[in-house]
Amino acid sequence: MKFWISTLVLNLQIPMIMLLVGIRYLKNPAKNINWMHGYRTKRSMKSQETWEFAQRHFGSVCCRWGVGFILLILAAMFSVLGESEKLIGIVGTVLGTAEGMIMIYLLIPTEMALKRKFNMSD
Repeated sequence: MKFWISTLVLNLQIPMIMLLVGIRYLKNPAKNINWMHGYRTKRSMKSQETWEFAQRHFGSVCCRWGVGFILLILAAMFSVLGESEKLIGIVGTVLGTAEGMIMIYLLIPTEMALKRKFNMSD
């Protein structure tokens, strides 16, 4: 049971951070273009308008994916409650790997939205 709980807690860390970052970007985004804080890509830093749009959009994406991943992790981990540590470890590893891949994917929707909204070429 201790291993299950620790695996659950470890796997919930990234989606909880995604959710908190999303809420922060939606409620209190970085106001000015800077290299220290906020959603910082070449497209997002082209103008103040693109910066503000990118902060809101990325916040929205993080909130949706964070909540979705929390629900997925809870469902997956409760499905292996009481199973062997080996199975719990495999499920935890698969979830952790998926979380890492999603962190990279989260940039794509915002970049596509910036390109679409502001008619940017590559």
